[in-house]
Amino acid sequence: MASASRNGLPPFPLAAHDAHTAPGRVLRFAHRGAPQAPTPANTLAAFETALRLGADGLESDVRLTADGVPVLVHGLGRAGGRLLRALRRAELPGHVPALTDLWERCGTNFELALDMVDPHAAEQVVAGARRYGAESRLWLTYWHLPEMAVWRRRWPGVHLVYSTMAAVPSALLRHTAARAAAAGVNALNLHRHLVGGGTATVVHAAGLRLFTWGLRHRRHAARATTLGADGIFLDDLA
Repeated sequence: MASASRNGLPPFPLAAHDAHTAPGRVLRFAHRGAPQAPTPANTLAAFETALRLGADGLESDVRLTADGVPVLVHGLGRAGGRLLRALRRAELPGHVPALTDLWERCGTNFELALDMVDPHAAEQVVAGARRYGAESRLWLTYWHLPEMAVWRRRWPGVHLVYSTMAAVPSALLRHTAARAAAAGVNALNLHRHLVGGGTATVVHAAGLRLFTWGLRHRRHAARATTLGADGIFLDDLA
């Protein structure tokens, strides 16, 4: 039986029973697909390429169109100078994939981390994941813990990732990790510059996984793995 963490929570909640997300496994998420490949980033072709190169998961931002369709778009959420939320799905450029397009094209045998830049999309995202049988491999990333606590109560089978820049010094990191654990979050997501020698120990003691982003090169990935990261968001999959 797994030992309890210092705050009484089971280590790595929810995900521990899944072989594909088991503790000790470093999950490699392809940031925007495979931007180092000769395909445009954040397109279905980029996502396909990333999986073919061996990524464990994919990462993107999700926004809602005017007609309530979750689409995968990085950046400011504009198309043709107009905000996506003012455009219907049919009005978007062809290279912008809907979330369901991703599952139709690539299947569901991968982890999917979605940055909830539009938190109103959460309900449609989770509903879509359930329709495709992908709920257990969905990771919703956000920065507002009270809303994430609501998500935990509504969707107990979804993984939640709390992104924050408030993680140093170590006393603040312990406080942040404890708050995230109390909200039912599964992982703390820190920029690589905030991950040091004792970061993983503090995060793991709170019963959370340590994820890290901003990894532009293979050396960044190697350092993060050495420092105990459980999930890494990569630009270079080579």
